[in-house]
Amino acid sequence: MVAALTQWDLSEIIVLLRRYSDLSQSALARLTGLSVGMVSLVENGRSQVRDIVKIRTALQGLRAPRMVPETPEMKARMPTAAPAGSTRQKTGGATPFSVDLSPRAVRSRLSSVMEIPAEEAVREFRIVDRQTSGQHVYAAAMEYLRRRVGPRLVSERGSAATFTTAAGMLEMAGWMAHDAGRDDVADQHFRRAQHFAEVGDDSSLTAQVWASRSHLALHHGQLRQAAVLAERGYEALGGADSAALRGRLLAMRARSYAAFGDKTACLRLLGQAERLLTGGIVSSVSRWTSPFDEGSLAGEAARCLYDLKDFAAARACAQRVLELRAPERVRSRSLASLTIAHSLIAAGNLDDAWAIMEELSDTVTTLGSDVVVREFAGVVHRLPKSQATGRLAATVSRLPTGYFGPGLMR
Repeated sequence: MVAALTQWDLSEIIVLLRRYSDLSQSALARLTGLSVGMVSLVENGRSQVRDIVKIRTALQGLRAPRMVPETPEMKARMPTAAPAGSTRQKTGGATPFSVDLSPRAVRSRLSSVMEIPAEEAVREFRIVDRQTSGQHVYAAAMEYLRRRVGPRLVSERGSAATFTTAAGMLEMAGWMAHDAGRDDVADQHFRRAQHFAEVGDDSSLTAQVWASRSHLALHHGQLRQAAVLAERGYEALGGADSAALRGRLLAMRARSYAAFGDKTACLRLLGQAERLLTGGIVSSVSRWTSPFDEGSLAGEAARCLYDLKDFAAARACAQRVLELRAPERVRSRSLASLTIAHSLIAAGNLDDAWAIMEELSDTVTTLGSDVVVREFAGVVHRLPKSQATGRLAATVSRLPTGYFGPGLMR
């Protein structure tokens, strides 16, 4: 990637982003100002972007770092502002586009997903899910499964790849159901995804489903089961060279050990995961597996360190998540902020914890993530509610009474 940026090789940048990120062709088109068709041609090696104006506009839209200075010849051919009618998104700070969390906006964005191939659809679903919540995206994902994937499973033209596609979609749907507070449904999706991935002979996706089941077990305090499931995932990988998946599975095992209070084993596993994930882009062997990067590991490490009662270190890891995750990753950032709030309370710093909760109050209301709402309620449970004022008091009053209980940091 560094070489491509240095040479202003937008075509190679697009190929690398499609290969190693969750950005769909339509998402890249929005960010770069290119058409979806052009992105597709470039990705498949049938065209290149040579127009220097388009290259500069695209790099600005991608928020790419400037690796080499512009030459006088380049500057002479480049406008100082986007051309009239440019489709380039206006951006501010680190946010490549604004996030509208309303269900209507989400439905509008996903309206065209039903007509694109499954691999493209999964990328688009994941992007929207990370910016909003599973509750907003789950229905559309299930509709895609019913309309586009289900019929292929019973078709005479179905193949092993068909089962792998179904596994990838079901595993993603399981996470959405979990985020919507429907863990029984999530467990069903994960189990079915596991069977389909095995039939499709995709060891990487099979391992990822084991990791997902391990996470769900941790969420419900089933610590020994979580450790066993993560071990099964590691075994399923065999000799597959997937740093991201191995890092994810090591993190799940580390969380189990942390919950048992085994600091030595936990830190050893986190160290192994960190070494796997350092050194640039972390790829996955299967096109259906989701990324697990430094930000993902920092979030898991924060939970581990909180369970080990190292609150300062937990706070530092959660702060690292905020540094690594762009503002549109609302759910990840909210959970990291709540981890910080938990740690502040444990350290006796109630004032700063209240300040974080005040900042999150509007987000919790609009995001629609059951996981975030329950964690938010868990923090509130540990604070004197009589001190809640303004927006925070209004948010607390709207939360179901059943949500108030000890924050489990799961």
